[in-house]
Amino acid sequence: MPELIARPSRVEAAGTPPKLIDEFAGRVNIGEERLSIARFTPEGAEYVAVCLPAFAPGSVHRESEV
Repeated sequence: MPELIARPSRVEAAGTPPKLIDEFAGRVNIGEERLSIARFTPEGAEYVAVCLPAFAPGSVHRESEV
């Protein structure tokens, strides 16, 4: 069932400079584990990410910096 939200939730992101992540639907904003929809804003670009299952910071596997 769709749920009306007042505004997206800001998610902390890694990186230099860090991306701004605003989640409209997903684990952070409404507790939805099946799907997340978020707008990413890195320096000079903006895109929408749709994740199945929903994005979870603990499940991200980043390569270590050398």
